[in-house]
Amino acid sequence: MIRVLLLVGGLLCLSCHAYGYDFSPYCPKAVNGYNKHGRDITKALPHEGPRAALHKRYKLRSEKNATDLLFLGDSMVELFPESVFKESFQGFRADRYGISGDTVEHLIWRLEKGELRGLHPKVVVLMIGTNNAGIHSHVEIGQGIQRVVHLIHQELPKTHILLMNVFPAGKEPKTGYRRQLRCINQAIKPLDQLAFVTTLEFGAMLLTEEGEFRKDLTSDFLHLNPKGYRLFAAKLRPHLTPFFSPLTAEN
Repeated sequence: MIRVLLLVGGLLCLSCHAYGYDFSPYCPKAVNGYNKHGRDITKALPHEGPRAALHKRYKLRSEKNATDLLFLGDSMVELFPESVFKESFQGFRADRYGISGDTVEHLIWRLEKGELRGLHPKVVVLMIGTNNAGIHSHVEIGQGIQRVVHLIHQELPKTHILLMNVFPAGKEPKTGYRRQLRCINQAIKPLDQLAFVTTLEFGAMLLTEEGEFRKDLTSDFLHLNPKGYRLFAAKLRPHLTPFFSPLTAEN
């Protein structure tokens, strides 16, 4: 019986290889009693202090409407090295609105406060959800990201959203945290059915064959270093081509 169960688990986990090995062969459809702080992930959580000030700066930039390609999200966006960003997206009118530590609820607040008002980008690259891991269940995080996606579409109905799957984190593959990140990506996959959304999975490029985070691509087994960001940008560029002129895409 034990061997049969292990075999079934292995079959169910064929899609898990991108995030390394995992304790659990599947992601439950619901998790009860997991919400650590009792927060509704679909409701706005306000920023204060420096983060609120950064949000205001982004709003002022939006009023100039000078962006065709916008990266939106948390520290994965904010910590994108400026020189690498300009080098990687030369030829695009690209900008990035990232706030380190942002949860889904923080981004909902930013959107509801008009952070994107005035912009008309062709593409938004959305990177959010990692900071909710360990606070909300993967099901709740999927619901929160769905709310974010619809708020963006409400403000920018002609913009296509490239929704990045959350990257793996932590050096070791056999952790509950790594499993939850994989489950978050399963939870947001149905958003790919929306005509204005494309989900992208780049996590495998960051891992060794054994599922460990590649040391040459990260500074802390969570964030990317300049080499990691260059690899990410190279992987992303072909997905931008359908939305920009050939001249722009080739620059």
